[in-house]
Amino acid sequence: NGLAAMARRHQPGLLVVDRTVSGQNENYRTPENQVPGQLLPYPWETCMPMATSWSYVPTDNYKSPGTIVRMLCRIVARGGCLLLNIGPSPEGDFAPDAYDRLRKVGEWMKVNSEAIYETRPIRPYEQGDWVFTLRRDGNVYAILLAKDDQATLPNQVVIPPEILGGRTRVQLLGFGELQASEGGSAKPVFTIPESARGKLRDHYAWAFKLQKPGS
Repeated sequence: NGLAAMARRHQPGLLVVDRTVSGQNENYRTPENQVPGQLLPYPWETCMPMATSWSYVPTDNYKSPGTIVRMLCRIVARGGCLLLNIGPSPEGDFAPDAYDRLRKVGEWMKVNSEAIYETRPIRPYEQGDWVFTLRRDGNVYAILLAKDDQATLPNQVVIPPEILGGRTRVQLLGFGELQASEGGSAKPVFTIPESARGKLRDHYAWAFKLQKPGS
């Protein structure tokens, strides 16, 4: 307690992780090698190795890019952050699989980062293969998670009405605005153009930006 108090006097913005020992020193919690199954009402961060080991193992199996993307989306929708560990080799390098995952996850983030960065959870948080996030500007994001890394964007989607609410403008990140084609105002169906399905074929998850009229 004394050490943390002294450190905070010199650095008021200091964050302390007390390894899940609750108390005045703990700024956030760090569930290790697991993703909590629901929204947690306090700051937290999942600590997860990209492979199976925290340290370098030449023959280790790395999580697929889609597994990492979908894990990130669920964590953010549940109010957490993701710390992704990569163990370097004795030469200070990463395995080729690690570079491959970083590149592919980075490509996904270039398109969908606004649905992840500077967001917070929003009810109902998630529903089936959908997870939801909210930005301070009021824009809501419904993220459809693929079943696996080979799954493609379907021809049509029904955004859960609980999250759509009065938001009538729907934009598919990486493509553009969509129009409701059928289903009525309570449960509109959005048809995904073939051009969008081809462009976003290998994206592991697809983010839909929901905006109110005039925004």
